[in-house]
Amino acid sequence: MQQYFVNEPLCMGKPVLLDDAQSHHILHVMRMKEGEQIALSDERAMMLAQIHAEGRKVQAMPISLIEAATQLPAEVTLIMSLIRAERFELVLQKAAELGCARVIPLQTRYCVARLPKEKAGKKLERWNAIAAEACEQSRRLTRMPVLAPLTLGQLDEARSDLNLIAYERADHHAQRLSSALRHTSFASVSVMIGCEGGFAPEEVEQSMQTGFACVSLGPRILRAETAAIAMLAAIGYELESRGKE
Repeated sequence: MQQYFVNEPLCMGKPVLLDDAQSHHILHVMRMKEGEQIALSDERAMMLAQIHAEGRKVQAMPISLIEAATQLPAEVTLIMSLIRAERFELVLQKAAELGCARVIPLQTRYCVARLPKEKAGKKLERWNAIAAEACEQSRRLTRMPVLAPLTLGQLDEARSDLNLIAYERADHHAQRLSSALRHTSFASVSVMIGCEGGFAPEEVEQSMQTGFACVSLGPRILRAETAAIAMLAAIGYELESRGKE
């Protein structure tokens, strides 16, 4: 069933007018018919709704509540160094699927990709649209916002209860990710991933001074996008496993 986010509060029996893009998607992409059903979320509740077309516009009438048990038990923030556009967008999609709460782009020394200030607004708009679509496809109750990029000097703004940095040159004294997760109690976690060229040693040192702990993802060198996906998947598995114990 197709899901759409709406900005107005949902109320049983009160029709919701969908925006032009959503109406077009329902009528011309999904080719849905009068009375067919969709899921709506206002980020507080999710409801089943029947559609009614009026010309090019679609109204949706909420008819029942949907149980949405798709949120992770803790808030996960991904601090992702800027990488090539198509790979960064892949990370956004998979982060949304894996339950990440928010993504913060990070500008580091070895980043090949750059985000000029004059292009930041349009780029953030595109990234948030990609993230919202992935959240809808994953049947998430809430969107995953992509926030304004930070530098390492602003890293304190992104700290959580548990703060981890995946570092490919971490020595054998660094914790494995699994150990860091299993031996710590936390309600929120921030994870930091480097770009294609990784982190400079002084950037890792600066991050550690801010409260981030180095963790290893194993003996193999992973692409930046693979590292992000693997780390989020491991965190999600650990959090959801705790809830079943």
